[in-house]
Amino acid sequence: MKKNLTDKFLTNLKAPKAGRMEIFDTLVPGFGVRIGTSGRPSFFVMYRLHGKQFRDTIGKYPVWSLSDARDDAIKKLRLASGGVDPRLEAIRESKTQLKPIAEEFLERYAKEHQKPTTYAGTKRHVEKTLIPAWGHLPIATINRRHVHIVLDDLVDAGKGTTANRVLATISKLFNWSVERGYLDASPAVGVKAPAKEQPRDRVLDLKEIKKLWKAADEVGYPWGPWLKLMLATGGQREGDISRMQWPEIRGTWWEIEEPTKSNSRHRVPMSTLALEILDEIPRFEGPYVFSTRAGEKPIRGFSKAKALLDKKSKVTGWRFHDVRRTVATHFGEHLGKHPYVVERIQNRRSGTIKGVMAVYNRATYEEEMADALGEWGQFLRSVIENENVVSIRA
Repeated sequence: MKKNLTDKFLTNLKAPKAGRMEIFDTLVPGFGVRIGTSGRPSFFVMYRLHGKQFRDTIGKYPVWSLSDARDDAIKKLRLASGGVDPRLEAIRESKTQLKPIAEEFLERYAKEHQKPTTYAGTKRHVEKTLIPAWGHLPIATINRRHVHIVLDDLVDAGKGTTANRVLATISKLFNWSVERGYLDASPAVGVKAPAKEQPRDRVLDLKEIKKLWKAADEVGYPWGPWLKLMLATGGQREGDISRMQWPEIRGTWWEIEEPTKSNSRHRVPMSTLALEILDEIPRFEGPYVFSTRAGEKPIRGFSKAKALLDKKSKVTGWRFHDVRRTVATHFGEHLGKHPYVVERIQNRRSGTIKGVMAVYNRATYEEEMADALGEWGQFLRSVIENENVVSIRA
């Protein structure tokens, strides 16, 4: 059957009682609509290629408008008449869209070359921000204005720091795309960071530490002892603490197997206080010390834990990462420890030992680290148990 297909005709088209019915368009030969007993019309196009006849489904009406379906059919017919397989061309075009290219970027570059914490952020930016905004667009059509719209939306939502991090991910993605031949030039070149960031200088005072410790007791496992152990181990990174595994605890040492943020293995002496915290933690079959899945997976949901600790402690304006700065500050102010010992404890590579000394000085300072963390454990216990705290100067 042939008809001049119109929206009115398609809207009033009745489903057959059995089987399927096909109506070909009188305007575009080979283009038509099929309807079955479900009553949902579906567009298709038939064409000949190298002497063989093929049928391609275009899409269902009204998800596909009649005009868009006609245009798609004409495009396929033109390709076939020129000896080009429309199906292969569709695959080629789909691969130039941002979504598959961004997914390839994550798999081939970010996953292989970035540290786990950096990769997690990159993946989050790509999947939560860039693909929803640009995933359907051919990557070559994305311009500087597209970039600014995404960044401006984040800034307007009060997420200036996130906007800066997203820009960094955009730059990496497009630079990689240029290298791989998907683009001739990156639209992010010359785009400045959309927000000005202030360096963090928050240090928890001793009263706040005591409040947070008490709140940690009230919150309980896993987040309570997780925060307490972060404090007791001298401000280890929150990600390293969350991924701690029981086999890594060897005597009075925590030997971190996986590469840390500094891309190196790290040994942490465990003070008496830290070992006491571990002794109170339940053991599961899985290896992870802090887990809500029987030890099989490490804990997640830092923002919810932070909100709970804030509510219990009434301490405001702090972040988990501030614990590192807090511990480092009190190490100096109350224990009189040299900064290079604190750097070794916290597995930081910048700071006191630089240049040639950083190359030749490979000392681990394990004895100094153990002594310092032992003193810190005693000091921390006095903060928690006593009202008046006296500094311990070495």
